[in-house]
Amino acid sequence: MNSFIESEINDTEKRMTGFRYLLTFRYMNLCVKADANSLLPVTVVVDGEEKNIEDVGEVMITDDYHIAIIPKKAKNLKAIQEGVADAHPEFKTKVLRMEEDEDSTFLLYEMPPVNKERRDFLDEAVKSLHDECKVRLEEIRAEELAGFAQLYVAEPEELKDATDALDDCYNRHVDSINEMLEDKQKEIGDAYERYESTHGNDDQTEEEDFAVMHSMRMSDMEE
Repeated sequence: MNSFIESEINDTEKRMTGFRYLLTFRYMNLCVKADANSLLPVTVVVDGEEKNIEDVGEVMITDDYHIAIIPKKAKNLKAIQEGVADAHPEFKTKVLRMEEDEDSTFLLYEMPPVNKERRDFLDEAVKSLHDECKVRLEEIRAEELAGFAQLYVAEPEELKDATDALDDCYNRHVDSINEMLEDKQKEIGDAYERYESTHGNDDQTEEEDFAVMHSMRMSDMEE
C-alpha cells in the first residue's frame, strides 16, 4: 500500500472514530447506570466563575445506580446541585451527611428508574442514535471510495488495496458501534428488570434499600 493511501485511511480512521466517540457521549448521557462521565457536561458557577465538577467536588460511584458528590467546600453544595440539575434534571437528589462527621454534607444522585415507558423510550433512542452513526460511517466510506475509484481508475491493484483498507476500517467501526448498541440495550434491560423486581415492594424503604447497597456510613440530613 502506497503512502498516499495510508494517509487517506488514517484520515478516514480519525473521521469515523470521531462519530463513534460522539455516539459514546450520547449513550453516556442517556443515563441508565451510574457513570461519572455523565457529569462531564456539568458546569458549576462559583463566585461568578464556571468550573468543572471535579474542580469543586469529589465524585464517587457508590453502586450501579447511585453517584455521590462530596463538595470540596461546604459552601459550594448548592452551586453543585444547581449545576447537576441543569445538565440532568431527571436525577433524583438527596442531601446527606456523614455519620462520622455531622458537619460534612454531600449529594447523592439516583439514576432515574427504568419503568416500561422509559425502557421503550431508551430502546428507541439508542437504536436511532446507532443508526444515525452508521449512516455517517457509510457516508464517509462512500465518499472515500468514490475518490479512490477516480484516482486509481487505471490502476486496479492500487484501487483494490485502497478499497480493502477502507472496508477494513469501516467494518471495524461498524462492529464497534454494534457492540456498543448491544451493551446499552443490555444495560437498559437490566435496569428494567431491577425496576420490575423492586416496584411495589413495601417491605423495604428507599433509605433501607440504599443502606444495603451502599458501603459509606451516612444518615439523612435533617430538614
